[in-house]
Amino acid sequence: MSKQTGIDVEQYGFQLEEHTTAEIERKIDKVLDTPTDKLKDLSIRVQNDSIARYSYDNYRKQLTKYIEDVIRDR
Repeated sequence: MSKQTGIDVEQYGFQLEEHTTAEIERKIDKVLDTPTDKLKDLSIRVQNDSIARYSYDNYRKQLTKYIEDVIRDR
């Protein structure tokens, strides 16, 4: 993922600093050099965070809040 997306992925994986072939090659080498246990840990962390952030219950709560805000601000 590149920095231009505006999404911070440093705690979950590998971020491209620039859009160049050399940078992509460096990141591929970094991934290949990363121990399997660390890659597994990164994968588990991103999965757990995604489940927590984007669960149906959280979606429902956030949508309810948006609707209540619109109604209140009318």
